[in-house]
Amino acid sequence: MPVTPGQAQLAFSGASVVLAAVLAWVTYLYYQETKAHTEEMQKTREQEMRPVLKPTIDSYGGMIQRLEIVNTGPGAAHDVTAT
Repeated sequence: MPVTPGQAQLAFSGASVVLAAVLAWVTYLYYQETKAHTEEMQKTREQEMRPVLKPTIDSYGGMIQRLEIVNTGPGAAHDVTAT
């Protein structure tokens, strides 16, 4: 039984729809994986760049005290307060 041009066109259209659906699904999976990887990298970067503060208190006599805070971590420390 010969294939008519209409049947060939219908088969080609169906194959195109299936291919487009598979491509969309693969693209979505790639998006999810990239998003998860980016979030993991951001958390790692935040941990690596966290400031580490080392306070020291020096006493002179009984009344005079001096508080010194040194940042030994790689990240900048902002809005540091001490009580």
